[in-house]
Amino acid sequence: MKTVKILSPDVVPIPLIGEHKQILHSEPQGIRAWKLAECISKEFDVTLFIPDVYFPKIEYVDFTKFNFKIKSFSLKAALWNWSKELDDNLKDADFVIVQSNSGIGLINCSVLPKTTNVILDGFISAFSDQSCKLSGSSRIYKEVYWNRFQSQHYDVVQRSNCMLYAINRQYYNYEGQFFSSKKLGWKAFQFSPLLKVPYGIDREDPCKFNKSKRLRIVWFGLVYPYHDIETIIANAHKFENMEIDFVNIVDSRNKTIFNDYFKRYIKDIRSNPIFKIKTFDGDKRNLYTNYDVGMVLAKDWLEEKYSVRCHALDMLSLGLPVLINKGNSLFKELDINQNAIYPISSETIVEDLNDIALLNANSITVSSKTRDYIQKNYSWDVVTAPLIDYIKRF
Repeated sequence: MKTVKILSPDVVPIPLIGEHKQILHSEPQGIRAWKLAECISKEFDVTLFIPDVYFPKIEYVDFTKFNFKIKSFSLKAALWNWSKELDDNLKDADFVIVQSNSGIGLINCSVLPKTTNVILDGFISAFSDQSCKLSGSSRIYKEVYWNRFQSQHYDVVQRSNCMLYAINRQYYNYEGQFFSSKKLGWKAFQFSPLLKVPYGIDREDPCKFNKSKRLRIVWFGLVYPYHDIETIIANAHKFENMEIDFVNIVDSRNKTIFNDYFKRYIKDIRSNPIFKIKTFDGDKRNLYTNYDVGMVLAKDWLEEKYSVRCHALDMLSLGLPVLINKGNSLFKELDINQNAIYPISSETIVEDLNDIALLNANSITVSSKTRDYIQKNYSWDVVTAPLIDYIKRF
């Protein structure tokens, strides 16, 4: 049986026994790695590698809930470095899947033997994501970090056999990278080694929502410099009849960036009655039940053009409408009832939110038709099918 080894750069939603809990909640990078392992393991021998700092005590893991192997690795040794530990574990694999923007395993994967098929997962656009996250850092740090990242990225792109992308806009971005890194050229110009594997969702029943007279908005997940919570905070006095909760916006994974870039705004959030900062580590169904709509507002930077906004997909699949940038690819690509996705922008945020707050709460819903479309086209089994076929062909 073919062996597939997958590197997770983040916390994974690993099932635990009883009341034991992960220290941190799972974000899209870890969820993506876990779901790929879940789906691919139905056909192949899969091992998922999890950073040691996010690896639970093995006696707490409920192994009856998944059918692939898990193994820890040293995050400190592997982050932007070559790791002997990873080399020993990966060099005999038939396939290795590594995320392009994580800094984990890039050097190792770029020097794996040719007998290993390297699949680079680019569902997060590395260049736009990494450059935005440097906001607030010193110029010298930015230059050193960027040169290291760019060198490692192009090396693993040249070595990769296949690259996964999640949205149509990313396709042309990556095709350009292949030409500039000499992956494509006069020796290879008739095909593009790209495979579309969107971010997926779980097939679940919709939440049962508790409607109220005030518009209740939830922002869920870590915040980074490309997000635009500043505009929301600055215009708080202009919003009418609404509440906005910021849930799980900071933890150890983004603490340095958060303190450098967003900390000065937290006082303004805490002093305004329409805002609340919360933490939540349970089932998201129980969280979303208390809201009318979810929101992700980003700055109009390049990151927004190539982003996926995974939390928005998750909200829609559970029946929670979302507020998202009108230029975002998710709003453009989803061929569904647009009443489930409300376009907003930083320039018109006051008008956008106040107009939505005037709507009848019962009219702000995700229709069954929309949910059926998303569940049919974006379930993890569906989006990973092309990747499984690719592995079978080799």
